[in-house]
Amino acid sequence: MKECLNDYMKQCSTKHDLLEALKSPSRTIYVTVFQGSVLDTIESILSLARNSIEHHQQPIKFILGGSAKPLLFPSLNDPNSTNKISVLLTLLRTIHKCLEEKEVRTIRDIYYSNVELYRNQKKVDYWLSTIVRSFHLPSKEYLNIVPAQKGLCYTTLGINVETDDMQSAIMKDSSVLIPHLKQNSKLTLVEYTDTRLALIVLEKEAVYNKLVDAYSKELQPHNVIIVTGKGYPDFLTRLFLNKLQSFASCIKSWSIYTDADPHGIDIALKYMENDHNPLYKCDLLEYRGVRLCQLLRHKDVQFLELSQRDVSLAIKLLDRLTDSTHCESHLFLIELQRQLFYYKKAEMNAIDKDHFFSH
Repeated sequence: MKECLNDYMKQCSTKHDLLEALKSPSRTIYVTVFQGSVLDTIESILSLARNSIEHHQQPIKFILGGSAKPLLFPSLNDPNSTNKISVLLTLLRTIHKCLEEKEVRTIRDIYYSNVELYRNQKKVDYWLSTIVRSFHLPSKEYLNIVPAQKGLCYTTLGINVETDDMQSAIMKDSSVLIPHLKQNSKLTLVEYTDTRLALIVLEKEAVYNKLVDAYSKELQPHNVIIVTGKGYPDFLTRLFLNKLQSFASCIKSWSIYTDADPHGIDIALKYMENDHNPLYKCDLLEYRGVRLCQLLRHKDVQFLELSQRDVSLAIKLLDRLTDSTHCESHLFLIELQRQLFYYKKAEMNAIDKDHFFSH
């Protein structure tokens, strides 16, 4: 004989206990890979969730990997639980389609496919990262999700890119977006002869365009690869530079140039350091400036005062670099101290193009 409400009230001494006793037993779904492929796991998760909601009208508890809290649907304590569950299931369905049809999509594409649900691109990135951690995968690329292309590359030598069974190429003497790469991608130089090859990384797209224009019009003494991340670099640009390290015997110089301000130092460090994943850093890069002392030789340089935001960032970087074991930490420390001492900053645009080819 089933218990009635009066029986529950006698058994429960508090309102909280009564509410807990009246709750329907929930179905627990683990968002992780036990056996089989990621595709099979996602299909199983979606099937369990659909059956619980449509047929059994049963509450669901999603157990996520890492430090993420379990998600309960429906939930009286979390008013955003419905949106969180909707985002999670929609992303799982999107990933399932990408893997099944061998389609590659960007985070930006996914966001614009349902702006009303996702609300902002950061939320898409957060939940994709949560799914990656739950499935114990190295990166989002194993879900056929790749970052949007941002960085640019100009090269006087062709570069072939091989990813799984697909091939693409960066044509010589052309400026193109850095192609999509995976951590297992392989790069090959085309028509390389035993001549000097230089790599130049630039913070600003405007300076990049000036150098590319100059290099394409003038006869230069050596081959070059010029890269820009258009400010703070994305993962794809950093992965590309990391892959170029396989040509260490061919590339004789590795130079990076940024603005003479704390943000320029921070951008250089983004390229050169990464404690979380060594595939997204380039150990061979050397910081060449632009430094305040270099800009003092130019009459048309406009020096600006550091803002409070610049000062705060400089202090944080000094504190971080003091304990750093990076071989060029002392160069960054000296430059930051000079910027704080003079309380000045300047942009790299005033430097003549010949300066970048002199190393």
